[in-house]
Amino acid sequence: MKKIGVLVFLAIAASFAATQLGERPPAEQEAIDRISPDSLRTNLSFLASDELEGRATPSPGLDRAAEYIGAQFRRAGLEPATADRSYFQVAKFDQVTPDLTGFRLTLKSGDKQIDVPWNEARPRSLASLDFEDAPVVVLPPNGAIPPVAGRSSQALWNATEMRR
Repeated sequence: MKKIGVLVFLAIAASFAATQLGERPPAEQEAIDRISPDSLRTNLSFLASDELEGRATPSPGLDRAAEYIGAQFRRAGLEPATADRSYFQVAKFDQVTPDLTGFRLTLKSGDKQIDVPWNEARPRSLASLDFEDAPVVVLPPNGAIPPVAGRSSQALWNATEMRR
């Protein structure tokens, strides 16, 4: 009796799958049929390549990736969705490069000390940072972030990540 139940279930599942596949509009099926392992490999290889320099925002690598994707959209016959008939939505980004004159970062633990050269420090924040007289947090062996008065756990997590 179990075998019949399994067979009935498989028959219903196969019938459902066939019905679902048969209901695709022809244009959708045509698009799906054009996807191949080679086309995926080509697109992903380019978008992940060193030539795009990591695609930071903003960056020339990000612009090249966007142009590549726009060209693929045109080639596929997709209609632009913006009022100016473009595939791109432009956003303004402000980027500030901090002045690291006089910057010094020293990490100490017991008798061990690490001096981070100014040209290897990469401070990033949406707000100005002031670490002068900031408390040092020693994490317990389990890595749990303890609550510290006046400091958010996210700020402590970011400080922890900087130490790793």
